[in-house]
Amino acid sequence: MARYEADRDRSEFKYPHDYCLHFFKRMLREWERELDERSDEEKRSAQGKAASTKQKQTRQYVKPLLTLLKDRTISDEILRSTEKIVTLCRSREYVAANQVYLTLAIGNAPWPMGVTMVGIHERAGREKIFSQHTGHVLNDENQRKYIQAMKRLMTYCQHKFPTYGPAACAQRSSSSYTDHFHSHATALCLF
Repeated sequence: MARYEADRDRSEFKYPHDYCLHFFKRMLREWERELDERSDEEKRSAQGKAASTKQKQTRQYVKPLLTLLKDRTISDEILRSTEKIVTLCRSREYVAANQVYLTLAIGNAPWPMGVTMVGIHERAGREKIFSQHTGHVLNDENQRKYIQAMKRLMTYCQHKFPTYGPAACAQRSSSSYTDHFHSHATALCLF
């Protein structure tokens, strides 16, 4: 695991697959180390147990993505988005990374608002809803899981390496699992 300890620049990798793989494995390792360094009392608390469970679940959910990256069998479209996300996270541009993530997850498809079938005729433009613009999260369960895990690792990265102003911080819910990261300068990202 020592090869994932240090941050490495994109230029150090021949393939984008290896660059993304290194980033996600490094974030998993950092998160695991941070959880291991907590006091026994904090580990046994309800919040501590929830944080450990979330990290273990993320590790499990991201395995198919890591395998695709390692085997270099990931689709070009997902790889391009993943590489952009990694690059933006490394440069602490979390809002932009979040935008790329949302496009990857839910796509650019027009979502139906309200009732879509009220008569015998289909609504104009309805075929666009089911076009290739749909997000990958809708494709299958494995993709949904590893895309969700990717978001958790992005959020962890934001807490581990905060920006220096609220404009560059991605919005997050106060009830999210990230509450246990309060010791990592979350005051820098005011919401």
